[in-house]
Amino acid sequence: MSKCLNMSALRSAIATSVVAGKQLEACREGIEDYEYLVMLREAVAEAEASGRNGRALARARRLLAEVPNRVLEAGTSNTFRWNAEIDRDGADRARLEILDALVSLHGRQ
Repeated sequence: MSKCLNMSALRSAIATSVVAGKQLEACREGIEDYEYLVMLREAVAEAEASGRNGRALARARRLLAEVPNRVLEAGTSNTFRWNAEIDRDGADRARLEILDALVSLHGRQ
C-alpha cells in the first residue's frame, strides 16, 4: 500500500465537507481564552472564600488584571501593513500562565 497522499481523494473530501478557516479558529481560541479567564476568576474567588492567601493567589489576581490587555496590545500594530511586526505568541504564553496558575491554586504543582 502506498504511503503517498491521494490528492484526488483529498480534493473530493474538501469539496464535500466543511473546513474551518483561520477566522473561525481565531474565534474558537478567543472563546476558549475567555473560558480560561472565567475558570481562573472562579478559582480565585474559591480560594478567597476559603481564607487562603499566598503567592499563588496573588499571582492569579495579577494575571486576571494584566493578561487581557497584555495579549490585546501584543497582537496589534500601529500600521495597516500585513507584514508588520507583532507578537503572535503572546496569547499562547498567557494561556500557559493561566493554566499554571490554576494548577497552583488547586495545589497540584
